[in-house]
Amino acid sequence: MLDINAMSMQVHDKRGFYNLAVITPAGQQITTGLHNTVIYYMHKSQLDGIHTEMRVKSCYEKHLRVDRRAKKDKIRTYAKRAYYEERRVPKPTGD
Repeated sequence: MLDINAMSMQVHDKRGFYNLAVITPAGQQITTGLHNTVIYYMHKSQLDGIHTEMRVKSCYEKHLRVDRRAKKDKIRTYAKRAYYEERRVPKPTGD
């Protein structure tokens, strides 16, 4: 997912905030419809030689309604934020 710099967005439900990445071929525009998605968190690693860790919570096929107003970032943005700000992304209460 980091190699193709997948599109990702922060979403929330009754259990809190999380990141949702959409797995698509590189360079493909995300449109409303059925997509493979990954729900994950990122945080700075405590291990030598690893900068950022990604904890995948779930992965499934989901119908997405793509809202033009929703903030969408590339997944590397979240990896950099976790590393340089030395915190979990997203925060449990949202960024």
